[in-house]
Amino acid sequence: MQTADRGGDIPASVPAVTFLVDENVASLARRLRWLGYDAVGDPREDDRMLVEHAGREGRLLLTRDRGIMLRRPVVSGQVRAIWIHSDDPWRQLVQVVHDTGIDPLRFACSRCVRCNVPLEETTLEAAAAVVPPYVAATEAHCTRCPNCGRYFWRGTHWKRVSRYLEAHLGVRHVLRT
Repeated sequence: MQTADRGGDIPASVPAVTFLVDENVASLARRLRWLGYDAVGDPREDDRMLVEHAGREGRLLLTRDRGIMLRRPVVSGQVRAIWIHSDDPWRQLVQVVHDTGIDPLRFACSRCVRCNVPLEETTLEAAAAVVPPYVAATEAHCTRCPNCGRYFWRGTHWKRVSRYLEAHLGVRHVLRT
């Protein structure tokens, strides 16, 4: 079983903002999920379909496609969209955090980065058969995706993400130990 790292506690509430990510910023979806935000994208959707999807579900559309930004529902404000400046996924994440004011800490690691569904608390005893022995021996808690079955914990991957967020967003105490 593939694993990913886990940080922070699962929040009692969920973020109000949801995202629709254009294929030209697809890796941004994974990073938003690290922060606990609902982020979806479908590479099969053309510009018209993306705008309709964002409007129908009330999602904030993230794109590097200037043509999308010129579509009538976006220009009129019926559909919210942000034009992403950088090609770098980390800079994209920083821009989204700054432009939207989302909290990069409150919901961190509460959503599966692959499936985009909320994670469930589980015990390390329940995860012991699939997580590395070191994780089972050293971590305080673990979560599991109810869809794909992956387990998440506070490990080295989350520590690297935390250091980046601290350096580029100016937030402190991203990693709660």
